[in-house]
Amino acid sequence: MSILEVKNLSKTFKTSQGNDFVALSDVNLSIEQGEIFGVIGLSGAGKSTLVRCMNLLEKPTSGEVLFQGRILSRMRQKELLEARSDIGMIFQSFNLLNQSTVFDNIAFPLKIKKWKKQLITDRVEQLLRLVGLEEKKNQYPPQLSGGQKQRVAIARALATSPSLLLLDEATSALDPSTTKDILSLLKTINRELGVTLVIITHQMAVIEAVADRVAIIDNSQLVEVGPVRDIFFNPKSNAAKRILVSEGTNDLPTHTTYYRLIFQGEKLLQPLMASLVIETKVLVNIFYANVKTIVDATYGEMIITVSQPSEEVLVEQFLHLNNINFTKEEKQ
Repeated sequence: MSILEVKNLSKTFKTSQGNDFVALSDVNLSIEQGEIFGVIGLSGAGKSTLVRCMNLLEKPTSGEVLFQGRILSRMRQKELLEARSDIGMIFQSFNLLNQSTVFDNIAFPLKIKKWKKQLITDRVEQLLRLVGLEEKKNQYPPQLSGGQKQRVAIARALATSPSLLLLDEATSALDPSTTKDILSLLKTINRELGVTLVIITHQMAVIEAVADRVAIIDNSQLVEVGPVRDIFFNPKSNAAKRILVSEGTNDLPTHTTYYRLIFQGEKLLQPLMASLVIETKVLVNIFYANVKTIVDATYGEMIITVSQPSEEVLVEQFLHLNNINFTKEEKQ
């Protein structure tokens, strides 16, 4: 069952020169109740505009957004505000009130909705326990680390018990260790509270760590959608291929042919490259190697090159015979 649907959505801005800038073009998307859905694209692809259109913070130029089967753009202002209270949003910059305590920051949306004082206290205390900040409730945002600030922002977004949580680059300002902790918290929120998450990011590692499905946006268009595992194994679009291999091919010269290998199970423990060299007599260059966990399964990923085009046939034969998933690409 879909909790959010985007139908034929386009968004055009007017530039300072009076020209049209197309941020989104004919985007169609369906997000299922209870899933963690990722949206990824390079800078300027249109992903942040998309997430702001999902709750009508940005009004689409054309197309529709349906939340729980209702078209947001057809709602009256009061109805739209009620719908938005069921759609939490978290930003990269935290957007906390620096002059208010952690407790008061989390309580803010409940005070606006005029909850009774005791109910507010009970709800805030519950959320403080959830995000692990019970001892910080009387501190102020400037006294907190980046990860703690994001935990406060998450708790505040959850205050009204939303069904859907939108996260716009929510981990981009955090270090890797803190990012890992925040992603673990988000998985807990999804699993224990049943909140649907839409995560906007430019980091494939974030998507691989938590998402069930992912949409790839490139040049204002949706170019690929599917389960994270499927796209990791076999990306169809050029944009997905660029995003997946960007870390591993940074140091490769342009117009270089490379192989991206994916393997799992017993092959993770086998000396594959040593076997390849011994059996084929081909020397390979390893430009990147990593082990990743995607949807609770562990995979090895490697990017290699060979010196001579004539050696490629031997390498490919070895990979086929050993049932190793691979793609062959050229860095542009």
